[in-house]
Amino acid sequence: MLILITGGSGSGKSALAEKLASRLASAKERVLRTEPVYVAAMIAGQDKESRERIARHQQQRSQLGFITREHPFDLEQLVEELNSPIMLLECLSNLLANEMFLRTDFGLEYLSPEQAAEMIDHALTRAEQCCEHLIVVSNEIFADAMIFDEPTKLYLRYLGWLNQRLAAKADLAVEMVYGLPQIQRGSAELLEGLL
Repeated sequence: MLILITGGSGSGKSALAEKLASRLASAKERVLRTEPVYVAAMIAGQDKESRERIARHQQQRSQLGFITREHPFDLEQLVEELNSPIMLLECLSNLLANEMFLRTDFGLEYLSPEQAAEMIDHALTRAEQCCEHLIVVSNEIFADAMIFDEPTKLYLRYLGWLNQRLAAKADLAVEMVYGLPQIQRGSAELLEGLL
């Protein structure tokens, strides 16, 4: 099952994704012990706000039984190593930003924006094949009424492209608005009792 959860900052998308992954893992445990893999794409220690956000997310999932993997680049490499049927990617927008803007800062080969988006798309397709349940969290940042520079416009274009590709094939696509799930595709049945 492919699940896409989007929303603005502070909308509750991460908490919902974590609860949903935990629920899917608990259901799976009846047959086989399964811990969901939480793939954290945010690069740690960038600034105080980032560190606080990371700490908040770590605290949120501390009791949910996740195996956390910090992996800000080259998602497909991690997908090939995983041995869990449940993967939660937090979050697509950070992963794309890392691949587009920070690779060379970490000694990795430069990728064009198009190459970065296509590489992520390929990795997510591979993750769908390897995992029973793939939950992808992404940000809804397209309503900002600002004038952006060209690199930011490209980032928004490719994040939108990735979000659309995932939503088109998702079993469940949810946009969180003020802590409330707005179902864009699929059935809300899987979310019952999580909010």
